[in-house]
Amino acid sequence: MYIIFEKRCDMSHKGQNIENVKINNRASTIRLLLSKGAMSRSDIAAELHLTPATVTTICNEFFQRNLLVQREERSAPGKVGRKKCPVEFNYDYKRILAIHIHTAQTNLSICNVKGKLLDETVLSTDSGITPECFLAQVASCCAKLLWNNQLSGEDILGVGVTIIGPVNHLEGISLNAFSIWDHPVNIREILEKELRLPVCVESNVCSIVEAELLYNDIVAKNILAVNWGPGVGSASIIDGKVFKGRGFQSAELGHNFVDHSGQKCRCGKVGCLETKLSVDAIIEKLLELARSHSPNPISKKIESAGAPTRENISDFLALSYAPLDEFLSDITYQLAVVVNNAVQILAPDKIILFGELFSSQSLLIKFKNHIFSINDSISEDMFMNSLMEDRRNYIGATSNVVKRFLVDTGGF
Repeated sequence: MYIIFEKRCDMSHKGQNIENVKINNRASTIRLLLSKGAMSRSDIAAELHLTPATVTTICNEFFQRNLLVQREERSAPGKVGRKKCPVEFNYDYKRILAIHIHTAQTNLSICNVKGKLLDETVLSTDSGITPECFLAQVASCCAKLLWNNQLSGEDILGVGVTIIGPVNHLEGISLNAFSIWDHPVNIREILEKELRLPVCVESNVCSIVEAELLYNDIVAKNILAVNWGPGVGSASIIDGKVFKGRGFQSAELGHNFVDHSGQKCRCGKVGCLETKLSVDAIIEKLLELARSHSPNPISKKIESAGAPTRENISDFLALSYAPLDEFLSDITYQLAVVVNNAVQILAPDKIILFGELFSSQSLLIKFKNHIFSINDSISEDMFMNSLMEDRRNYIGATSNVVKRFLVDTGGF
């Protein structure tokens, strides 16, 4: 007697798996074209380890949706045979409305899918009114910006919002925007009601890292990103994805505890690293040094150029003055210690540095020299300068929209 076991196949589950594979293949194709530019179908297939037939199907679907454009045929010099026909993502497929909310100002921009800036406007960030009222002002300015560019809702892929502090990106809630708002704000809900467009929200640092992944050909899978200026922000990428832990927290290096007798931080805690080396803390120290042993290079600079501000601080950092050099050496050492600790825990392949203070060569050199002396296993080739620095007011928000409403959906 034989006992026969019937193997049941859940066809709906199988169908879902096949559809997921299709979405992943389309998403990988979009990512590849956004990061590397025009490629032939055969090169796409080789890069993604897909069959030529699969890539041809994907490209045909994308052509139908106007997501791809065909480039001129080309052949390698000296080679005989069929020419390669490169395809390129259609960067003008849709427009993106990017909103970057920071402490002093809010930038509103219109970009294409590649992150090219097409138009922008700026308004002051008013933390003295309710978030609902301020976001209504933002929506009104956005509507005017769209009108001036003759764009309707059909032309917009989505609205991306970036803001300081931790963000519940799944629901579009700013959890703690520090000095802007002192309570959680559902930005997505408010702006979707005002604009009647799909909205996604993310923290500013995580967004910049997402842009690096989307638009640059980065081979590293594990990355630590550090932003210095005006505060200290950071984020980590693990296995190619931005990591968030409990409470949607990213790797907040700026809020590492370093001084039990330190000042109160904008996050509400005492003794955070950021209280020692934010732009405002450096400006305060510059004014203190200017008052002591006057005249000195700092006080002379103030007489000729005015007091130090966030806009002109780089001019003061370049001054040759022993007390200033000692202070800058001390704060870059503190930052190097905290970054090294993060490296020991996260073991990144690459470290991306960005922010206006890292743009100062003297500070950058001091920081690197300190971290090399602390940990000789960290080498120069581990560091990457962000390619997004000059686009930080809109590129993060743009990349979030592209990822959420185009990549994650496989272009559909």
